[in-house]
Amino acid sequence: MKHLQYLFGMALVGMLFVLGGVAYADTIGPSDCETCHGASYTLTSHFIDLDPSPTVTTMDFTLTINTAGVPATGGDFLTDVAIKITSAAGFISGALIAPIPTGFTEVPGGLNNGGCNGTLNGFDCAQNAGGAATGGTFVFHFEETFTEGTLLTDTNAASVKARYADATGAFSGPLTSEGITIQRATMPEPASLLLLGSGLAGLGFWRWKKS
Repeated sequence: MKHLQYLFGMALVGMLFVLGGVAYADTIGPSDCETCHGASYTLTSHFIDLDPSPTVTTMDFTLTINTAGVPATGGDFLTDVAIKITSAAGFISGALIAPIPTGFTEVPGGLNNGGCNGTLNGFDCAQNAGGAATGGTFVFHFEETFTEGTLLTDTNAASVKARYADATGAFSGPLTSEGITIQRATMPEPASLLLLGSGLAGLGFWRWKKS
């Protein structure tokens, strides 16, 4: 009976693990990033192509910025962020999709000391004219469309940028500009859930029969 209870417990733990999903994230900053302003940055994707065209790819990417470590003085507002997940020639279009951090809007193009600049160099930018107070976590969902085969999948091949301003709105450098690895965010697979559920049902039936 104890052996059966152990098996049942292990199966239940496994099911919870699958249901919860796992996000494998290569986070940069603040300890290993000179320009991160004390924040940390994570870029993930499920790598699911949403476009039926054989020559064009559309994927969703999630940029998570934890600004808890940003100093309260000298840079306490996040004004702009940008990601580059494809080559400049491969970029077609981008969009911010819900839920969107309050006050941010998408501006196709790059980011410099002055903010989102609209220069189409493979980057996609999000700006907040008033700036958002730091100290929390911001999650940006980008939907990017690019030429098939141009996704930057190598280690630190993608890029992330962020601009911070002080309480007067003045840029407080340096501009965050770092290479980052796009990591896979996993989700429960229907086949895995079915297999695990069948196993639990089998264990339950065995226990009922033994009793």
